[in-house]
Amino acid sequence: MSTESLFGSDEADRRHHPTGRDAYGDYLDPDLIAPCTHSEHETVHDDWKTLGLENPIPTPSFLERLELGLRRLGAFLGRLATSCQGSWAIFIGGLAAASLRWANGLQACRVALDAGAPGWRDLPGMP
Repeated sequence: MSTESLFGSDEADRRHHPTGRDAYGDYLDPDLIAPCTHSEHETVHDDWKTLGLENPIPTPSFLERLELGLRRLGAFLGRLATSCQGSWAIFIGGLAAASLRWANGLQACRVALDAGAPGWRDLPGMP
């Protein structure tokens, strides 16, 4: 990979999936890839560990996978925003905050579904 890292001017040597993998090792969004250095890649995973996003639950529903992906993306974008300047820092920081708001909305929906329709995960057509 001969591209500039998203976080700085160093040469990127890693391909990072900002939404990560599920408990089975499958990428939540395999096509979403960001260039970063080894150190940056480790930092992002450290962020996930700190935020409790490193080890997903074993059998998540589609909504839980989406929520996890949005939380991880928000953490990644938050980290990226600190290395941007000016309008880009504001925009990327806003995307980070929006990702976390969307994840919180999904969590609230999931909690409401669990309370009101506990079998929702097994409904026909549920992804």
